[in-house]
Amino acid sequence: MKKIIQTQAFLYCNLLVLFFLLNGICARSAWRLDLSRDQINSVSESTARVFQALDEPVLIEAFISKEVTGEISGETQLIFNTLYEMDRVAGEKLKLLIYNPDHEDLRNKAQERGIQGVQIAQQKEIESSVRLGYFGLYVQKGEQSTVIPLLDGNWFVKDLEYRLLREIKSFGRGGEYKSNIAFAMATGSPEIYAWTRQQDQNKDNFYGFKNTLSKELGAVDSIELNLPIPVRIQSLILMGLPELAEKEIYNLDQFLMRGGNLICMFSSFEFTMQLANARPNPYVLGGSGKTLGRASIKEKELAALNEWLGKYGITLRGEIIIEPSQPMPIWDFKGSFPKQILYPAWAVYTREAGNIVAKDPALKGIEQLVFPWFSSLDVKNAKQAKLKFHNLVQSSSRAVSLKSTSLDYSEIQRMSQSANDFIGRQVPLAVLASGSLKSAYSKANIPNDKDIDKSLHRSEQLVDSTSNLLVIGTSYLLSDVLLQNQIGIKIFSLNNSFLLNLLELVEGDTDLADARGRQSTISTLIVSSSFVSSFISWTFSLGLPLLIGIFGVMRLVNRNKKRGLS
Repeated sequence: MKKIIQTQAFLYCNLLVLFFLLNGICARSAWRLDLSRDQINSVSESTARVFQALDEPVLIEAFISKEVTGEISGETQLIFNTLYEMDRVAGEKLKLLIYNPDHEDLRNKAQERGIQGVQIAQQKEIESSVRLGYFGLYVQKGEQSTVIPLLDGNWFVKDLEYRLLREIKSFGRGGEYKSNIAFAMATGSPEIYAWTRQQDQNKDNFYGFKNTLSKELGAVDSIELNLPIPVRIQSLILMGLPELAEKEIYNLDQFLMRGGNLICMFSSFEFTMQLANARPNPYVLGGSGKTLGRASIKEKELAALNEWLGKYGITLRGEIIIEPSQPMPIWDFKGSFPKQILYPAWAVYTREAGNIVAKDPALKGIEQLVFPWFSSLDVKNAKQAKLKFHNLVQSSSRAVSLKSTSLDYSEIQRMSQSANDFIGRQVPLAVLASGSLKSAYSKANIPNDKDIDKSLHRSEQLVDSTSNLLVIGTSYLLSDVLLQNQIGIKIFSLNNSFLLNLLELVEGDTDLADARGRQSTISTLIVSSSFVSSFISWTFSLGLPLLIGIFGVMRLVNRNKKRGLS
């Protein structure tokens, strides 16, 4: 026996057994390493939180066709990975069944569940064929059920984990659910109306944002500020550059005093965005298909807004910021072929570059944002002693502050290339103030109005209540203009995740924050020098093709020499 133990064959057998045992242990363990940029091969902590809170298991029936092209198979593999990971993490709280509808019975079952087939074209040598493919999930909890399509338009969904968890959480609400969120409507604030034509999706309409909020968090109201804000409303969204009457300002103040949350997305300048022709290219974000007017500061309206906002320690600077070092790459069609241009009036901000500095767990998954047409903020802590200010997003130190400029691509690019008067420091662009507020009104200066009951005035915040005041230096973060093309929709998704996580943070429910934050990011290259930028541009456009051409010629010459050819 001793001789057998000492043999190499016994050692190799033990190593082989150990290898399989370790694989089995790792396959069932909860720790894995995902090295992908956007963490697409794993699920977030949200999955564990949502399933642990369930009082009964959830059934998921996945109908996914497998006899498909290689391109589609690669997309569905990511979906399979997500489902397997969620099944592993959820344990007994999830029953996962995966079907390949390759025969009539399963196809009928998919259709009974509400999943319809889509046509898939397949090419084989000289002949082509069209067949039906099925891509959808049937989700059931108790007597409630829903269907989640895996195709969104012509693309497979990239945020399957979040969509699944959102539907599972919504089962507990039942029927029509009304959120505690409302849009504040005032003179100067943007409009929110349904689209009936392409022109309705403009920079000053936010129907898409409201529609998304209603799907995510429940129905959202739009309310006027000339009456006290209903007690049911916990979070209020105010956008644009509103011109508020004294009575409206007082109602907002008292809303904060009772522990309400106020989300402000303000703009300190205005400009026009007009269609240049009747049929603009849908892939253009304000370029050859549209004309952008000259941006100018609205001095009077901004001063009135800051007089009110400054009483809580935050003001909006009257400026237009451009980011020559972190511009947004946008596709534009000029000439005979499409090319990507850099638009410095839209900035790509990342956690890696030090722009996203929010440290709250609800925002840790937010890795990238895009700020379009924006200004910075001033923070004065001394105005509110019991308020804590948290800088969430800040500019780069190479940002440029302007008082007036044209926002057309060519002009603002020219200006950014010649700009050398940088701010020189990182300035705040999004600030969250949390704590106990002191009213901007004393009993002596309450506005005289029949709709105001002075006996209900609060000079300080209610005991044990906390208010949150979020101020962002742009009103275009989730503008409808983003929803006109693929890159714009990606920007909308990134910014939407940030704002939804903030809304849930101030309302105390952050179960979905991690999953929502896992968005597909925009690939960018941050270049701090014009020389480096020119070097990279010339290298890839001329240098590499030239080197490859020289290499090809030399290889051809050597081959001909070996063959005895001149």
